[in-house]
Amino acid sequence: MCAGALVPIVHCRTALIVSNDTRIGLAVLIVSTFFPTQVYYSALMVRDSVSALSVSLLFLGIAQFIRKTTPWWWLTFLCGFVMLISLRSYLASVLVVVIPVSFLVTAILSQQGRGRALAGIFVVGLAVVGATVLVPALVDSELKEIVEWDTQYTDLDYINKVRTKMNRGSGAIYSDGSVTQLGSSVVDTATSFLIGLYFFFFSVNPSQLGSIRQIMALPEVMLVVVGVWYGTTGAWVLWKERRDVFLPLILPTLVMTLGYSAATTNGGPLMRWRMQLLGVYLVIAATGLIASVRKKQLIQNQYDSHSHPSA
Repeated sequence: MCAGALVPIVHCRTALIVSNDTRIGLAVLIVSTFFPTQVYYSALMVRDSVSALSVSLLFLGIAQFIRKTTPWWWLTFLCGFVMLISLRSYLASVLVVVIPVSFLVTAILSQQGRGRALAGIFVVGLAVVGATVLVPALVDSELKEIVEWDTQYTDLDYINKVRTKMNRGSGAIYSDGSVTQLGSSVVDTATSFLIGLYFFFFSVNPSQLGSIRQIMALPEVMLVVVGVWYGTTGAWVLWKERRDVFLPLILPTLVMTLGYSAATTNGGPLMRWRMQLLGVYLVIAATGLIASVRKKQLIQNQYDSHSHPSA
């Protein structure tokens, strides 16, 4: 419960650094605090809230590093990374590659954040080299087991077996049992990604909409629909105005989203894993919401000034 209570605070802090806007930070704090899945899993004795906190701390550390808000950014990043290794080692191994790549893309596409992005590549690279040299000497046998386990997720045959096994129970995505296979054809691969993305965000199976489980998910689905609507505007605003800090956060988020969507055929795990990435998506949606509100206020003010010109 403590981890679940900390997650909205970390989300809010990340939003304030990314947007430099207290209204956006407040919106993120409120929605994150009362987000149904977040509330539900925070009340259970499971590690999903801790996983969400680890990824949230990781992203907060990146934002702090880019914006230079504190010299202790590395402590935030390290806490999140260590927690993630202990809970989701396969995810940590992916982020070790994705985060430097996201910094490289930022250095190419953002003039403002180029210096910090290049420094980020160096820092993360140094950490990886240090871990590669020091960790095997300390826990050689355990590390080998972890690496062997994590490398399975790069094997399409293994992933397809996992997809087939997970398509069971009330959360099964493919109700007829015919699970599409990644790599078998372009159509099957594209279908797997698209269906996975749909369930990652919206969770509801249209063919089972009458069940109690699906009806219970509808309030959260409506919240996600609103978030996606405003998220398109928010992504554009952040791309134009805060690209240097937006790219290093959204690129790992998109990679994790695609990875989870492709590897999973059960709506239950997807809802839990969506919690890990909720913070970044909330920042984008809140940015779009506040931008839309301000635009309406501006239009209303212009209308009022024309309707009631001063004497």
